Amino acid sequence: MGAILKIRITDLIDEQPYFGWRYSDGLGNVRFVTFFYVVERAAAFEAVIGADLNQALKDAVDLDLVPGGEYATSIDEYYLYVQFTGVGSIFSFFASNRMVYSGEINEASSLEIEMIQALETGALLNAFNDNVIRFKAGENLNLNTTGNAQLPVTLYPDPTGEYHLNFKDYASTLINQNKFADDILPNIETEGYVYSDLSLFLNLSLQLSDGFFIYTSSFYFLKSVGQIANYAEKNIANNYILLPLDGVNHKVTYYEGYPFDLPVFSNVNQQLTIVNKTTGHSVAMDVQQYTNRLFFSQGSENFTIDDVMPMQSGINRLELQFGTISKIDLVVNKVPSKCAPYFKFYRNSGGFGYIRFEKEVSEDLKTKEGLSLRSDFDGIQNTIRRSITDKLTSVRMEFQTEALELWEMENFKEFIGSPRVEMYVSDLFQRQTAKSWIGVDVKSSTLKSKKLKTERNREQVTVEFDLYNLHL
Repeated sequence: MGAILKIRITDLIDEQPYFGWRYSDGLGNVRFVTFFYVVERAAAFEAVIGADLNQALKDAVDLDLVPGGEYATSIDEYYLYVQFTGVGSIFSFFASNRMVYSGEINEASSLEIEMIQALETGALLNAFNDNVIRFKAGENLNLNTTGNAQLPVTLYPDPTGEYHLNFKDYASTLINQNKFADDILPNIETEGYVYSDLSLFLNLSLQLSDGFFIYTSSFYFLKSVGQIANYAEKNIANNYILLPLDGVNHKVTYYEGYPFDLPVFSNVNQQLTIVNKTTGHSVAMDVQQYTNRLFFSQGSENFTIDDVMPMQSGINRLELQFGTISKIDLVVNKVPSKCAPYFKFYRNSGGFGYIRFEKEVSEDLKTKEGLSLRSDFDGIQNTIRRSITDKLTSVRMEFQTEALELWEMENFKEFIGSPRVEMYVSDLFQRQTAKSWIGVDVKSSTLKSKKLKTERNREQVTVEFDLYNLHL
């Protein structure tokens, strides 16, 4: 089973440093792989120079080679390990003249795995759902297990000799390092409408080892969760709009004058053409492999999707064409601008959702007592108060939704159940900044199922956020 290239790179002296290897493809042909170290990655097979040169090369291999299924990587304190798992083998390596490095090639031995319950090849899985494999590994062995060379655990077989591995803890931990934060701040004028957001995607390299033999495999996850009632399988070979389906269509409401984006998954780097069948306009733009966010607006009046593909108020029927083969329909309800409470939240299907409320019903300042300290230690003659007490304050607001269609009600249900909700505090038609959003807590709410079956619902919700206080 291929070979393992063991590398340690400690210094780059050349102006254009590179590292690579030669391998046979199993058909008698010799192939080359070369990675160039750069200050800023602009193309494939480029490693970004950082404090850890091994990690930089690993990141590049994980992006450019691992998804193809023929490579796996791991790393420790000193060495990077690149394992070729395809047909053929790595047989030599090379580097630029003045690079300081060491390396060796070892033949890899394969841990024999017999799958009892497997996941579909190339499945695009929900990181926050249970995804389970069951397998046997020859003799009853204790298997050392890592995900992306992190989170080491030991697997033990059950009495029948089977192993059980649930990926949920691995995937949900590794994919959510930023705790559902939005790390993209668009600048449409200079950087365009599409932004790659790999915080929404995880390529998980699973490694099993009994101390002598190794088994590796890759699994792919979205930062999402599915429900039994509407579960649909996805595959990394396909393209997707990361929105829930309303029957056979994706539907979304775009509130003019506020920031708004659409999350899409692309199986490769390719051109995305958006056709507005309602107005007859279209626009083409490039998307990167895996998770992207297509910004219709950054909040400002200038530089919106209408500048390149005009949209009418009300219903717009769009067709998203990925390359020349894949097409996905999308219904966008463009709502005219209005100064009103506006929120962003992390949605179940991955990416961010948005909702606007009709009005603020009430706003209250809540205060409760905190720590209390006595201060009457000098006698009654010298005391003006017996104690001093902390105060804890928060703002509590109630809002009412606009009249919601049934599919917009599903958006509202995700809003009240989201782990991360932020309120927009900038003005209408003002470009968003890092300070345009503040985190709020949506208080527990109950929706009556009978009412949800009617159209054009209006709901109320309570949100709250804490204020900073003086303290003892």
